[in-house]
Amino acid sequence: MKYCYYILSVSLLILIFSCDDKVDLEQFIDDSEELTLVYSSISPQDTILKVRVLKTLSSDNNIEINNSDAFVIPNAVITLSDATNNSVRLSYNSDDKNYQIEATQLEILPGATYFLSVMVDQREFTSSCTIPNNAVTELAFELTDNLNNAGDLKESVTIRFLDIPEASNNYIVGARIEDDAFDLFLDFENRRFITDQIEDGALLASFGFFNNNPDSVTDITLQVANVEPILYDSLFASYSNKENRQNPFYEVIIPPNNIEGENAYGVFAGFQITERLITYQ
Repeated sequence: MKYCYYILSVSLLILIFSCDDKVDLEQFIDDSEELTLVYSSISPQDTILKVRVLKTLSSDNNIEINNSDAFVIPNAVITLSDATNNSVRLSYNSDDKNYQIEATQLEILPGATYFLSVMVDQREFTSSCTIPNNAVTELAFELTDNLNNAGDLKESVTIRFLDIPEASNNYIVGARIEDDAFDLFLDFENRRFITDQIEDGALLASFGFFNNNPDSVTDITLQVANVEPILYDSLFASYSNKENRQNPFYEVIIPPNNIEGENAYGVFAGFQITERLITYQ
């Protein structure tokens, strides 16, 4: 017998940086087994290392679709370690619904490999990731008018940066707006995903539109992350599936998985992030 499961679809963008993606509760269709879901991304720029552990639930359990607490596993044992056997155990944070530890407890270095162990009810799930060697060195910006998807000319923030040469790179572009009065963000749409497949070392650019009136905006933190390919592919699949959920002709992209263990799914990946604070006028 097949069951219809609800899954907490976690955007790893939230674990990388704050941008316009939110955590949504979505249907996970035609899965006959309960899954343990593990999501984490780490970088040398982190101040806190985070791991999120979740589970799927059958719709027979009468779970409220907006009740995110029902999907969280709060009693897992989470360990991060490096290749020299330095290891740390993360503690559960009930406010953020994830496992955390200060990044000073385990040094995250460019080019280094790290290992994740997750114990849930005597079942172990493992993974590893390697931090990209380099981060983007400098971000330039410009306030420009561009056409949105509706064909309207709107003010946008354009981010430009040089591709890291002599390497194959995958970038995620975003921005953080500090504004308590409104839920403001820059929407980069599919332009948040950039690669250097066309030309190595080229000048790359992306632009995002304000989702609301930006009159109250003073500061914007521009962000470009150089991410592992599996993280790029996972984020792209999540974004594309969400944007095309109403399209009956769309073929769903299956997100990649590098979590080892029975009935486990998720991504553990490394990245490096570059930020620039600008004053918006």
